[in-house]
Amino acid sequence: MITITREKLIYAMSASNPPVCRVPPKTDICFQTCDCFEDQIESKDTPFNGLDWNRINPATGPVYIEGAQPGDILKVTIKAITVTAKQAVMVTMPQLGVLGDELTQAEVKIVPLQDGFAHLPGGIQYPLKPMIGVIGVAPEEKPFPAVRRISTVAIWIAKLSVKEQLYGCRLMWKGIVGVRGFTCRYGGW
Repeated sequence: MITITREKLIYAMSASNPPVCRVPPKTDICFQTCDCFEDQIESKDTPFNGLDWNRINPATGPVYIEGAQPGDILKVTIKAITVTAKQAVMVTMPQLGVLGDELTQAEVKIVPLQDGFAHLPGGIQYPLKPMIGVIGVAPEEKPFPAVRRISTVAIWIAKLSVKEQLYGCRLMWKGIVGVRGFTCRYGGW
């Protein structure tokens, strides 16, 4: 198995991103990933307005699939998603989410992860259901920026993982640019 470490990040899916490695088809790859904030929030005291917004929604990769040609179908099987973090980040802010119009300021909560559960405020324990936040291939022409990735790829995968067991799931894309830009990011619990 090949491991792509969390330091190999991109912020837009683009044919101009150099591949971090080249692999033959059917290679098992482990993508080590960051959260959507690139792990910039380490404690509840991290100032939300101090985040580097150029480092939002990173994806690990890209990986070049040898022999793949534009127009080929790329099939990816998700074999496992392993949460190694000891904590997650929960952020609320004005005009974001269901209650966004009720909020007046951003708030950061650190959520401990232990024994397969997220330990939320108020003693609530929620079973972990890991998901993928960003996964896909590079477009042939214009880069696919982080904001657009969220609204298309990430939300589709999030809906899929909440409703269904993601392990063993097969995802397919029409390959673009020799399937050079295959990337992935962990999306949440």
